[in-house]
Amino acid sequence: MKPLHHAIARLAPTFAVLALLVLMPAAVRASTPVFLRAWGDSTSGPGGFARIAGIAVAPNGDVYVVDSNRRRVQAFAPDGSYQFDWIASDLSQPVGIAIDTHSRVFLTDYKGHVVEREDASGSPEQQFGQFGVDTAQFHAPSDVEVEPDGNVIVVDQLNSRLQRFTPDGVFLAQIGDTVGAPGALDHPFGVAVDPDGNLYVSDQNHHRIVKFAHDGTYLTSFGSQGPGPGQFPGPAGPTGIAIDPDRTVYVVDTQSNRVEMFTDSGSYIGMFGTFGKAPGQFEFPVNIAISPNFEIYVGDRDNFRVQKFSARTTAVTHATWGEIKRRYR
Repeated sequence: MKPLHHAIARLAPTFAVLALLVLMPAAVRASTPVFLRAWGDSTSGPGGFARIAGIAVAPNGDVYVVDSNRRRVQAFAPDGSYQFDWIASDLSQPVGIAIDTHSRVFLTDYKGHVVEREDASGSPEQQFGQFGVDTAQFHAPSDVEVEPDGNVIVVDQLNSRLQRFTPDGVFLAQIGDTVGAPGALDHPFGVAVDPDGNLYVSDQNHHRIVKFAHDGTYLTSFGSQGPGPGQFPGPAGPTGIAIDPDRTVYVVDTQSNRVEMFTDSGSYIGMFGTFGKAPGQFEFPVNIAISPNFEIYVGDRDNFRVQKFSARTTAVTHATWGEIKRRYR
């Protein structure tokens, strides 16, 4: 019989592989989003902001940020490095922004009461809407989002409704304008869309989030007025809103300088952010966008910067015996 230490030596590589496989790194949801980096200042040059408004992630991962006071849109790589910018010279006050799968950019003009579609470099292609209360008219459109089918949802803030259009500006429907109904909106600010086409609206004056089905049917609402968890104090109420690939709903609570998180059915999960200038702190955050990779971008308006967080963290997890066998074969 061979000495015991020879047998152990022969099996050592197997034990090493098993040890590596039993403890495997994996991306898991962080209990609180992890701060990654921030960029921006108050200068007028590249990366400088006067008044951050809308923020959106392009199909290639670039981050587009609207500076409403300068009527400028700046594009940044995911690491915050400046790419390019343009001036939306034919708009009075660009605010909301969305980007479709063709990299076309949709901007809402809050004071000009129109939506403008531009190509990926900022060249105007089309405008639709005008001031008014009828369908296909706007009174201070504050946000825009592209739906899974390519249609466009516009938050018509001072008309307290949503309006749906084709990408070419053909009116399709309006939502949330029935006075006295459970889904009636009062001064909505932002809108987000989940993969099923459900709509989530930050209903500012009601201090809540309203969820509609794609066809406009009211589904539920969550949130209330107050400073506590899952609440939104006045007068700002909830503002920017976004949904990650796991359907977690992120809502900017501007007045409380935080972002609150909910399930897609409205259960409160947690929050991140406090008042201040340190990394991970905010001073009047307004808008938020999330990439398919769970990267969270928050427009930290009065700190003149964009802050990036991750909803994922790397953890060591135990592999199943099936995973070990598959990997070791």
